[in-house]
Amino acid sequence: MKIQLNNYSPAEIIKLLRSLSNLTQDEFASSLNKSRNYINNLENNRTKITLDVFLEILNLYNYQIFINKNNEKSNT
Repeated sequence: MKIQLNNYSPAEIIKLLRSLSNLTQDEFASSLNKSRNYINNLENNRTKITLDVFLEILNLYNYQIFINKNNEKSNT
């Protein structure tokens, strides 16, 4: 399954990944050795996610993120 995340905030991405895994905040937090409060704060954009935690989530749940950087401007 491919999902375009162009217009999603990091908080929305975390919530989406958790939802796709069919986990409650408690279950998701436990799998990451974090508190439910921490996950809630991430999902509500009260805490910024670190790259380490983001990569841990991707790795733990076998998600892949592909970045397509296309900043070329047309000369026509």
